[in-house]
Amino acid sequence: MFKSIGVSIYIIVAWYAIGICTADTEGRELRKKRIIDRDDKRISPSTIPHAILLMKDVLINADYWDNEPKIFSAEYAFDGILGIPPPLTADAVKEAGGAFEIVECSNGLKKTFTRAPQLPLLVATFGHPSKFGDGLPVVFSWPVLPSSVQATDFIVTLNTGQTVIPDAISIYPNSDYNERNTVVLVSPDLGNRLRPDEEGAEYPVEIRIAKDDTPLMLVGPKGQVSGVGLTYDTRYHPYVNGPQLIIAKLSVFKNKGDDGPGSYGINKNSGKSIYRRNVEYRLRILTNWGISPDGLLFIRPDQYEDYFYIQVELQNGDVLNLTTANYVYLL
Repeated sequence: MFKSIGVSIYIIVAWYAIGICTADTEGRELRKKRIIDRDDKRISPSTIPHAILLMKDVLINADYWDNEPKIFSAEYAFDGILGIPPPLTADAVKEAGGAFEIVECSNGLKKTFTRAPQLPLLVATFGHPSKFGDGLPVVFSWPVLPSSVQATDFIVTLNTGQTVIPDAISIYPNSDYNERNTVVLVSPDLGNRLRPDEEGAEYPVEIRIAKDDTPLMLVGPKGQVSGVGLTYDTRYHPYVNGPQLIIAKLSVFKNKGDDGPGSYGINKNSGKSIYRRNVEYRLRILTNWGISPDGLLFIRPDQYEDYFYIQVELQNGDVLNLTTANYVYLL
């Protein structure tokens, strides 16, 4: 019997906006594509305090999504909207191709909505700068060892044959201690906004974990395992395919670890925050881009009925759809 269904949805890299234009702007045209030789790009460890705090090796109740270490997805996601040089204005964001909206509330207060972060914010969370960066989330089956994550761990091959090493990398926004199996690569050279069947289109076709002085490590059931040698051939393109569900997992709810370091932890988005003592189970999902329906706001734990239902096969073969949250189902 399910006493109640408490659903906590975890969306990867949900801080970005999907309201992007189909044409390159002047700023994008000025950014020339380049072939990057690995020996020409040495990225030193970050000295940014916030980034160091974020990348400390803390994992609490983080999930294993497969029996083997692998890359679940690594698809091109966002183009040119990460690391906007200040000041962050509507014109600057829109020229980069991002979404920007100022909403006036009934009490007269105004609030700005955008998922195009300023360059200082990007540096604070990723440890290194990248102006007008593209975003590429890489989703692993096991959580990463945060301190081992370096930009030089990743080589991205484009459809043109060019290879790119990202400017910056972080586990943000997957900062909660019970997440951390996704990293986000940032560079202005990961692709453009043309469809793959259009002349001049550039997009990733392969992501490979390379060996460097500090190899990327994954944390498995028996301890740390090197991620060197893992590869992924891209399957989807943002202008052809929508977000894809990778895997879902229903487990007994545990609240410990459902926050992150300092200001990075979103401490009131767990099932316990909504359902209190009634919550018994958590449904977690992984998507390849982690896009919320409107590209701006997170999916909240109390929105289960808006987007999901659980299908249960009974012993007699009948199928029951669990469509209502916080409702007692007798099975």
